[in-house]
Formats: sequence, C-alpha cells, structure tokens
Amino acid sequence: MADQDPPVPPPALASASRTGRRALVVVALGALGVALVALPFFDYDLDRFYAPKELALHLTALLALRSVLKRTQGQVQRWEDGVLVALTVLSALSALTAVNPWLGLRALAVSTSSAALYVVGRVLARDGFRRELVGIVVAGAAAVAITAVLQAFGVTSDLFSVLRSPGGTLGNRNAVAHVAALALPLVVAGAFGARRARWALAALPVLMLLVGVIVITRSRAAWVATVAVLVVFAVGAWLRRWEAPKARLLMLGGAALIGLGLALALPNALRWNSENPYADSLRDLVNASEGSGRGRVLQYQHTADIARDHPLVGVGPGNWPVVYPAYAPPGDPSLSKATGMAMNPWPSSDLVATVAERGFLVGGLLGAFALLVGLGSLRRVRTASTDADAGAALARTGVLAATVVCGAFDAVLLLPTPAFFVGLALGALAPVTQLPTSDEVPRRRRLRRALVGVVGGVFVIQSLGHVVAMGIQENTDAAAPVAMAALIDPGTYRLRMEAAERYRAERNCAAAVDQARAALDLMPYADPPRVLIRRCGERPPPKPSR
Repeated sequence: MADQDPPVPPPALASASRTGRRALVVVALGALGVALVALPFFDYDLDRFYAPKELALHLTALLALRSVLKRTQGQVQRWEDGVLVALTVLSALSALTAVNPWLGLRALAVSTSSAALYVVGRVLARDGFRRELVGIVVAGAAAVAITAVLQAFGVTSDLFSVLRSPGGTLGNRNAVAHVAALALPLVVAGAFGARRARWALAALPVLMLLVGVIVITRSRAAWVATVAVLVVFAVGAWLRRWEAPKARLLMLGGAALIGLGLALALPNALRWNSENPYADSLRDLVNASEGSGRGRVLQYQHTADIARDHPLVGVGPGNWPVVYPAYAPPGDPSLSKATGMAMNPWPSSDLVATVAERGFLVGGLLGAFALLVGLGSLRRVRTASTDADAGAALARTGVLAATVVCGAFDAVLLLPTPAFFVGLALGALAPVTQLPTSDEVPRRRRLRRALVGVVGGVFVIQSLGHVVAMGIQENTDAAAPVAMAALIDPGTYRLRMEAAERYRAERNCAAAVDQARAALDLMPYADPPRVLIRRCGERPPPKPSR
C-alpha cells in the first residue's frame, strides 16, 4: 500500500502556527533581555539595571502584540480584558495630571506592556503554545537565579551590584527572590502534571535552584510568598481530590529540602551584618516595631495621606517619590538626610503605590481583578475536564498569590522583569476560549495596528532615550553634553542636576540656575537645586504646599 501524505492543516491554523512561532521567538528573546541585560554605568545605581530591561520589555510587548494582533479579532474576549483596558485608560488619565509627566509615562509604559504580554500569552496559549510560554518564564527566572548564585559564591562582574548582593543582573536581592517565588508554582505544577517521569525529574534542579535563591537572598516577602504558594497548592489538591503520586511528592519535597540545605550549609561570599542572618530574618518575619518593618509601616502611613488627598486619580504613575517628601516628617527613614528626597524611586509596596499614584478606583479595580481571577482559577481547578487544565489553573492561582504577597511588602509589578513574567504567565495560564467566528473589518484592524504601533513606539523611544542619555552622562566630564542628554531624556532629575553642577563648576551660573530650575520642575520638594541656586546668588522658589 502506497504511503499517504500527512494531512494538510487548514490555512487558518497553519497561519496561526507560523504567527505563533514568530511571536514565541520574540517573547523568548525578550525574556532573556529582561533577565540578563544590564549596563556598566556605575553612576546609576538602579537605573543601569532597570532602564535596559524596560526597553526589552517594551520592544517585546510591541513586536509580539503586533504579531498576534490579527488573532485577537479586536474584541474583548473575557471580562479580564475589559478590566485591563479600564486600568490602562485610568492610569493614562492619571499620568496626564502628574507633577512629573515623564515619570508618569515611564511607569505607565511598564504596566501597559505587562498587560500587552498578558494578551500575547493568552493568544499564544490558545494556539497551542502554553507549555512553551511557561518554559520561557521558568527559564528566565532560572537565568536570574543563576546570576544571583554566582554572585553569592564570589563571582564578580560589572553587571552585578555590590550594594544589594546577591542581586545578580537585577541589582537587588529582593527583586531576585520575587522572581524566584513567582516561578515556583510553575515549576511545581509542571512537575506534578508531567506525563513522563523524565520531565518531572528535569524540574527538580530548577526547584532546588529557586528554593536556594529564595533562602540566600533573605527576602522575607519571598519567604511568605512561598508559604502562600504551598497553601494554594494544598487547597487546590483538596478541591480536586487529587492523589498525587507519592514518588513525585517525595521527589519534589526532597529537591526543595536539598536546595534549602545547600543554601544554608555551603560557605558563600555574602557579608551579612549578623552571626545568624537567616535565623534573624525568620525571627523578624512580621516584626513591624523596628528595622525595615518599622520603616515600611511609617512609609505606608504617610503614603496613605497622599492617597487620601488625591483619591480620584492619585498623584500620577511613578510620581510617589515626587510628592512623598511633602508628607514625610524630618527623620523619616524613607528620606535621604542629605537631599531630603525619597531614597528609592518606588514605595515598598505595589499595593500602596497603586492607590497613592493612580487613585482608589484603580486600586479597587486591581484588587477585584486579583480576587476574581484567583477565585475563578480555584473553581477551574475543581471543574476542569482534564488534569492538565486543572494544573494550569492551579499554577495561575499560585503565580497570582505570590505576586500579591510580594507586592504587599515590596515593589514588584513596578519593575520590568517581574512585570514581564507575571503578565506573560497569567495570560498563558488563562482558560482557553474559542475565536469569534465573525471577520473583523479591515479598516478597524489597521487602526488597531496603528494604535499599538504608535503607543508602543512612544514607550520604546522614551525608554531608548533614557538609556542613551545615561550613556552620554557616563562618558563625559563636560556640562554641555550632559545638558544635551537632559534634552534627550527630559524627565530625569539626575541629569538636570548633573548638568547644573557641571555648569557651576565651569563658572557658568546662568546655565546652572536654568538647569536647577528645570530639576525643580521635576522634583519640586528637592533641596539640592535650591542650594545650588543660592550658591549662584539667586533666590530659589519656595517649596510648594502639598
């Protein structure tokens, strides 16, 4: 009997597969970018890590979304899409009212690109690429964790930060721990749901790595998030009446214990200010009366005053550090004694930042989104027709739980790397829905592509300008090039003040005062611009009332 040719897939499915694979390559490259890219610009403690990762996030979101846009049919498929659209529109309105609209644009870009990756993840999962997307997220998190382990055991690199070791290529140990905690439910669910034992075995080294990193970073938020993930899996197993194979339970438990034991037992190059650092962190897990816990409570109290005074649209995305000095009393641990400004560009909580920067309506919508997605995913664990779908729902609930817990203690979705992974993972693990049967009007499709291109292009250009300006400032000692960099990146206070200081050093006080006043437009409560203006013999403007 003659060999028969394999069946030819329908043109629509073949096109979807080609489009999906192209988008998948873009997403994979983007995941490596947000995991590993950093710049050796040592004048920029945090931005040298986050600015290039923001650029990778925006490029990935733009290219991948435009690639799959035809597959979305331009229709809101689920209530989740409607909430994301509402959140984006309200955040954009908030950014328009911000004191520093440039910071507003930058923060809005991160959250919008994360939402775009959610859409990309859901479309690609519907086209059959869920497993690949989950693998991309896990691989990206593992790459971050490996860089942190290398730094913890003495490897040095210009791409690492020595101030928040072991932060690896994220520059901050807490950020590394958050990413590891977010990936943990994907690894556990994948090992449980693997059809073949060898795939479950392949997950064990990754689990050991993630657990070990969560331990050595001493991130209490990630520790609590890990407990939350375990609770979610226990609840899911009870709802499903799952009887997991004892061999796999023992394998996963053993791998986690090995990762924990190696992290505690192996000598490393970390220099903690304590003889028993891990025991101290465990003891202070919920200590809010002293140390960083007390600092968080004070910050939350003063930030609540900001939210109370700006209930509708907040002070603008990314504008918390602009207005916080007006609400914090002298001696507040979140303020720098030298400059009177916030020491970090983000508050120590996604939840606090959302309400203060974007208003109570956005905060309420985001809370409702998290609650309904979590409850819906748990319901799907119980009612799913296959264990694979139930496992995806359980992993989605675990990612959401880890995000909420970490975001209650630290900045998570405000940063490009976790924003990338969370958006992609929640989209990839969403319930699969059928495409609408009606064809979209070509003019509407072109309009959507143009809108995505314009908005995404603005985000990319703004982020690229920031990176270029950083490079100019890093590689010159003259004032004029730094002033040019400030024109390329007009929203960065640091560049304006650097130009002002250099002009003053060159005895050009007129130009120095102009740059200092421009810096005050960006940070109206900052002290250094006023000091410089006085030194140039002029009277600085008074601090505005709050």
